[in-house]
Amino acid sequence: MRRILFAIFFLTTMFSCDNKQNNKTSPASTNDKTRVQESKCDKCDKEIVRKVAEMQAELVSFSDLEKFLCAFDRGCKWSKKYPSPEQEIVIVGGDSVLVQHGASTYAEIARDVLVAGFYYHFSNYMKILESSKDIDKGYLLRLMVYEESADLPFPQILDSLQHYQSDHPIKDSLIGVFEENVQRFGY
Repeated sequence: MRRILFAIFFLTTMFSCDNKQNNKTSPASTNDKTRVQESKCDKCDKEIVRKVAEMQAELVSFSDLEKFLCAFDRGCKWSKKYPSPEQEIVIVGGDSVLVQHGASTYAEIARDVLVAGFYYHFSNYMKILESSKDIDKGYLLRLMVYEESADLPFPQILDSLQHYQSDHPIKDSLIGVFEENVQRFGY
């Protein structure tokens, strides 16, 4: 009987020590993950804008979308002309195509790709916007308000937002922006 009690005591002590050691390493690994997440955000990164703009929508990774959304910042100087030989960007995905004609700046391309990408990558955009603290959501919302008519899928994005199940405040802000765009352009 003593041996059984000793064995139970010994085993519970071993498991509790093992759990304490695992708990001690968890905060360090969490801090490492946080550091890695913080390093993903390169503000004003023109290369990620170009990569997302020129890649077929189905091939854009979640990581690329995070970097793309994080690149937008009020301080960006994206007035440089976008280097496209035909001065045309085509985003193909689903059943739609977005074409930007003429000499465009990085800012113009990035803005249109931002909205078109919302259509193609709706679920991933929402996951990123709801979880990332590095993204300037207020700035993105202002960029998504269009004053002039654009051939972008505003009604489809609005419909997706209205059916999206979430209590996150960004959802209501986005619904406001896309309702405004739909009303302004009479869709």
